[in-house]
Amino acid sequence: MHPYEGDKPYIFVSYSHKDAERVLPVIDRLSEAGFRVWYDAGITFGEEWLVSVAEHLVNSHAVLTFISRDFESSQHCSRELTMAINHKKILLSVFLDEFKLSPGLEYQIANVQVLTYSRYRADAFFDELLRVKGIDLCRQPPVLMPLTVKAPKDAAYPEEFDVKDGVLVKYKGKAREVFVPNGITAIGKRAFSGCQQLQSVMLPDSITMLDAYAFYRCTSLSHVTLSQALTSIGYEAFGNCTSLVSIVLPDSCLEIDNAAFSCCSALESVTLPDGVRTLGGKAFADCILLTRVKLPSSITEIREDVFRGCVKLSSVSIPDGITAIGEKAFYFCNSLSDVHLPESLQRIAPEAFQWCLSLDTVRLPHAVSVAPGAFSPNTALLFSEP
Repeated sequence: MHPYEGDKPYIFVSYSHKDAERVLPVIDRLSEAGFRVWYDAGITFGEEWLVSVAEHLVNSHAVLTFISRDFESSQHCSRELTMAINHKKILLSVFLDEFKLSPGLEYQIANVQVLTYSRYRADAFFDELLRVKGIDLCRQPPVLMPLTVKAPKDAAYPEEFDVKDGVLVKYKGKAREVFVPNGITAIGKRAFSGCQQLQSVMLPDSITMLDAYAFYRCTSLSHVTLSQALTSIGYEAFGNCTSLVSIVLPDSCLEIDNAAFSCCSALESVTLPDGVRTLGGKAFADCILLTRVKLPSSITEIREDVFRGCVKLSSVSIPDGITAIGEKAFYFCNSLSDVHLPESLQRIAPEAFQWCLSLDTVRLPHAVSVAPGAFSPNTALLFSEP
């Protein structure tokens, strides 16, 4: 069990080292369940420790605190809790013991999701922990069985394709048009990254996954034919592909990771299949020519920064079943004039529609909670009741 180090969303764990015997098994279970978790293991106290803890907390997606008498008396734990609140992190507190809180600590966690460890059996507690809202983004998608047979380890591929165990580790060629050989099951991390001459790529139906940065900064890439067995698209897989005009995702696609198509400045249209379960934060951020989006009914929330900076986006269809719109989800979409909010919507986060100055009327669902600043500074906007 090692603390997560990487660029994907992760949970920062804050606890007193005196509680390590009870906390570390929970961290271990979270890791086994696929969650990316960071905690201060292997760092000696001192300036290095303080800097590392602060940086990891600021860069985290969520903060999990284990409250105890020792936590309450620890200055380091108190600072971490205060810092998490100041940085508006998703915050969850687990009470290791039941005891009377000091007024200061009680005030700090007044609006925080809380679980009490001692009230559950071990398995039941962990089941409840997995149901906490907001931390699912920190979970690695399950590895799905490929829909086709893996290529043999000794399969012969052209020399420009560096393949290991069926994964294309690196494309070493210079071609403008590439047909990836059949039998390859995944495009590995940075396999085509920086191939600026690449204009067109066709992926065989043996491929089920595109790993992080698979086509990152392929600035001439304008045409992509995706595998019909593709299930997941990794972090910034097509980030900064500035010539990509359109993309059609297959019906098999289930997971689109954070920033998968961010800064695709020529992207005008995208087809999202109904089976998509996860649409990561910043997935289409700064796609400045994207005009229309129809979101699939299979997702339940629109995450932070998903369409931030999509200045040409004029219309978006939000299906029934969406319960939350995240922070800055449509930030600076200043052409957005038509948005339908479903009755299922419960929460609109701060700055979700900030600087959407073309909106003139928005119909709010019955039970929705609108955070301050969600629609600022659009002073002309009218809200109609259902």
